[in-house]
Amino acid sequence: MLTTQSGILSRAEFDWFRKLIEKNTGLHILDYKVTFLTNRLLKRMRVLGIDTFEDYHNMLEQEGPQGEELKVLLEEIVVFESWFFRNTKQFTILSDVILPALVNEKIDNDKRVIINILGCSAGQEPYSIAILLHEMMPPHKRRLFRINAVDISMKLLRKAKNGFYKEYEINGLPDKLLWKHFERVEGGYQISEEISRMVNFFQFNLKDSNWNKFRFSDAIFCRNTLIYFREESRKQIMDRLIDSIRPGGFILLGHSEILNEDDYRNISSIAHNIYRKVKA
Repeated sequence: MLTTQSGILSRAEFDWFRKLIEKNTGLHILDYKVTFLTNRLLKRMRVLGIDTFEDYHNMLEQEGPQGEELKVLLEEIVVFESWFFRNTKQFTILSDVILPALVNEKIDNDKRVIINILGCSAGQEPYSIAILLHEMMPPHKRRLFRINAVDISMKLLRKAKNGFYKEYEINGLPDKLLWKHFERVEGGYQISEEISRMVNFFQFNLKDSNWNKFRFSDAIFCRNTLIYFREESRKQIMDRLIDSIRPGGFILLGHSEILNEDDYRNISSIAHNIYRKVKA
């Protein structure tokens, strides 16, 4: 039986809830994040008027994996932080190396370029890429780029599509780009329609096996997302990700997500956790 003591999850409670979360999202909550998980659960329990973790556990179990409350809880768990032009070194390589290569090999030959962002959070990353393209490319070249941004969280996707950001959410955005591509509105900033039209948002769970929608990608951003998965799941996702990239395409990972190239012989490192798929 699960019990509640002083509003803190017992070990048995913690294990039960994190297994439920991992089963449905692939995300693994580490041992030291007891307080994080406790606070997320208590937030939902207060809304529902539930007093004990045991009662909340019973409710989730009774509703089953398709229950509405589980969907709401998972939304609370997967809220991650992001900001504009995160990891400036990678964006420098994107502008100086990756985009020129894609323009030379594809755009100048009137071929479309597909960029996929996995784990797009509230939209800062895909909009940063769209702003960079807008700054670098004339309209006739921009039209050949397709930016797809996905996340497991519908809550985050709604925010991303809306394109409204509060003052603290525009970290990393140079003033020149802020005033050019955003409108100052009450409470924050609204991204321009010209930039928002460049990004397509949709929901996707990385643990799903059907990655057909990502086939023939020219660049995939999957930054600071794999760190939330166990090693076995990370390897599985990376295999699918690499399989989705065209030969000569690029993979951009987070600063701590370093690949062992001996495990993935068809990719080579460029710099700063950026990899390129070897051409046939």
